[in-house]
Amino acid sequence: MRWLIVLLAFAAIIQSISIPGLTANGVRPDLALVLVIGWASIRGWEEGAIVGVIGGLFLDCMSATPFGVNMFRLAVLGIVSGLIMDRLARTGAALPFAAASGCCILAFGLTVIPLQASGWSVSLERSFFLTALPSAALTILCMGVFFPIFRKVEARLSSDDLGLGRDG
Repeated sequence: MRWLIVLLAFAAIIQSISIPGLTANGVRPDLALVLVIGWASIRGWEEGAIVGVIGGLFLDCMSATPFGVNMFRLAVLGIVSGLIMDRLARTGAALPFAAASGCCILAFGLTVIPLQASGWSVSLERSFFLTALPSAALTILCMGVFFPIFRKVEARLSSDDLGLGRDG
């Protein structure tokens, strides 16, 4: 799991970088969310929550949002996606995309509600249609790219070829 922590840190750094001309209106894929959903889908909701807290900590350290918003958001999403994938694991190839879609919409709500509770002014309609939906589409595309990789990691972990086991 040490390599996953490095990936989460790298994802938080990439996600927090603003590249002129590449990111408009804050539209970018949520790479930490992709890692949390992917890990929770192959390892369960418990590890999904742990990875969500770690990824959220990295994001909270690099963002202007109140500290804890991203930790809470990713921990909840790790639990939800882990429970969904545990119940419906082998039902079809579209399930990871459906889970990612639902988690992206839930992520928007879990971000906006604490921001509004802490006194931030957030235009729901504008931020949803101009930022959240395009970002969700990019996140789902990233999930499509990375989910086969997570399945290969799952196969290697289950056969214990890496020698990591559950504790690794």
